[in-house]
Amino acid sequence: MAKCIYRKVTLNSNKPEDDDTTSVEHIIPWSIGGSNGLQTLDVSRRANNDLGSEVDAPFANTLPIAIKRHELQLRSQNGQITPIVWRGQSPEGFRGMMTIQSDGTVDVRLDPSVNRPKGGQHGPTIVSGPRERLTPILEGMLRGMKKRGEQAYSQEGKLIESLADFLSASEQTLVDRLNFNIEYFNHESWTRGILKIVLSAGHNILGPEWTFGPDADSIRGMVMNPRENWREPFPRGFIAGEWDRALRLALGKTADVRDAFQHTVAVLPANQEGNGFIAVSLFGGNGVPESVVHVGKLPSRIVQTLKEDNHDTVMGYRVDPRTRTTIPITFGEMGRRIATQGPTNNKAMRVYRNRTLR
Repeated sequence: MAKCIYRKVTLNSNKPEDDDTTSVEHIIPWSIGGSNGLQTLDVSRRANNDLGSEVDAPFANTLPIAIKRHELQLRSQNGQITPIVWRGQSPEGFRGMMTIQSDGTVDVRLDPSVNRPKGGQHGPTIVSGPRERLTPILEGMLRGMKKRGEQAYSQEGKLIESLADFLSASEQTLVDRLNFNIEYFNHESWTRGILKIVLSAGHNILGPEWTFGPDADSIRGMVMNPRENWREPFPRGFIAGEWDRALRLALGKTADVRDAFQHTVAVLPANQEGNGFIAVSLFGGNGVPESVVHVGKLPSRIVQTLKEDNHDTVMGYRVDPRTRTTIPITFGEMGRRIATQGPTNNKAMRVYRNRTLR
């Protein structure tokens, strides 16, 4: 039986589904223009759900990606274009968020909250939130107090028994300012998102021999854990930069690919010892950082295939985020480009091994 590439548990096909039931994982997340032509089924339902909220959502909300999602009007699997969301706080300490819809509409709302006096002490209760949410909150407070046998009074000592009493006794303040610290690039969200693509793409192209071998463990550890729990050694390469000319040419990243915002993910050999790296370019690198991650030893099956010059071996993919079409990149296609570039290309390949992601 297959194993989950993230949790390493044995997968099942149970009905009804449980945590370990197999599920569809888009290697490039659907919400940023992934394709059904580039996916794996070797992912548990639990990992898919957990990493969708813990990794994919923050990654897709990273500003370079979020801008492209809105620019290209990319819809998630529920058919909606995911808004850009930023958290903020008012000068008085009320928290809220700003939501930017795909049509440019901006909505700023306070978080619903109720702050009561602590430890049974007397004092004011502060209720905050969107105006349309305040009435249900106050009505719920009244029901709760009646159930617990509690009573509330106005500052003048009048007993509060109804919603109208609540509203007449309250001091209402309009919060007209929220301060937002807009973060262009969150290193943790970006790294985990890119390495999730690297891990699943490596599994798709290189197979389980690599996925469950030692070289994938450091990548998996960074995908599955917050930054404070990352453990050395870290993979080599760079997580946010720009491919050099040799790599762009080898992978066919032409001006047309860039201008069409096409995604590219591919495995390339790094040296004669059988090491390799995975290169990721989202939206053609058009205003979005690119990545190169060293993935250690390539499986013997892949190395032998490359030695035999099997030109039909698929080493990567290009995905059009708007049409969701997937185009394979073969070893023969890459080899023809590399041959036309000479030793300069080999030198460019080697240099990625000497950089670190951290």
